[in-house]
Formats: sequence, C-alpha cells, structure tokens
Amino acid sequence: MWRKINQFSTEIREKTRELYSFNNPFIEKTVTSSNERAITATASRDAREQTFKISINQIAQADSFITRGIERLSSSKRCIHLYRR
Repeated sequence: MWRKINQFSTEIREKTRELYSFNNPFIEKTVTSSNERAITATASRDAREQTFKISINQIAQADSFITRGIERLSSSKRCIHLYRR
C-alpha cells in the first residue's frame, strides 16, 4: 500500500515538473494583428503581455539608387592592376 502511494506521489511530482518546465506548451506566447498585411510580429516565451496601437501614415515604396552607367571594356581594351607590398 505504501509503495503504491509513494509511486503515485512520484508520478505526480514528475508530471508537475513537466508542466512547469521550459517545455511547457502552455507558456508559448502568440501575437495577433488586426491587419497582418500591414504588420506582423513574433513573441518569445519571456515576452510580457502588452498591447500596442500602431498607425501607418504612409506606405513604404521600394528603394532605388541612381548611379552613372558603368562602361564596358571591349575585348580590345585591357586593364592592368598592379599590387605592391
């Protein structure tokens, strides 16, 4: 009888340890967005519960660079690089 009680007590202790361990599935944090096309986020396990309100004033545009064209060397032109120590 005492052996069964001790075994049951050990099982409860182990299950409790699993429940409060780092691998506890109930500790996972989630993030929600009212418009996931505008903003998304991720949360780590140690994230605090918070609420943010984000306003978008202007939609971003693709960046572009303007440079001078690069001349191509024809097969008749040669370029020599000299490296000295």
